Amino acid sequence: NEEEERTRMDRERLIDLNAKIENLSSQLDEAKRNTKSHSPQVIASLRQRTEQAESELQRATSERREEEQALIKRIALTLKVLQLQKECGERMARRQDAVDGVLDSSLSVLGEEKDGAAARHATERNMQGGIESFYAEEGRRIRELAAM
Repeated sequence: NEEEERTRMDRERLIDLNAKIENLSSQLDEAKRNTKSHSPQVIASLRQRTEQAESELQRATSERREEEQALIKRIALTLKVLQLQKECGERMARRQDAVDGVLDSSLSVLGEEKDGAAARHATERNMQGGIESFYAEEGRRIRELAAM
């Protein structure tokens, strides 16, 4: 936002300077045309005004160039920042993808371990039931033998 405001202000300043340059150029042209038909005092005055106008034109042109260079530098810096932000975002996305892959793999292994533990628990229960029925059967046989 602040960068956009500065850019807008710089553009307006450049427009103003260009308008001033055009005005001074037209004054200079007018002064050059008028020097051919006037007295030596008027010609000297016009020369002085022309020199002042040329000096002002040079100063305004130089100032405009400096402002354009500053604007170009700010734009280049902004582009570099945007490029770095894009690269950083891409690196973050790649890292996030890697983290997601590891997380998915971990969840898959955890699910497999959970299923394996449930199967082992079921097997243990079945074995426990078998052992209990075996002992119950053996106890019944021992009682039958003892009763004989």
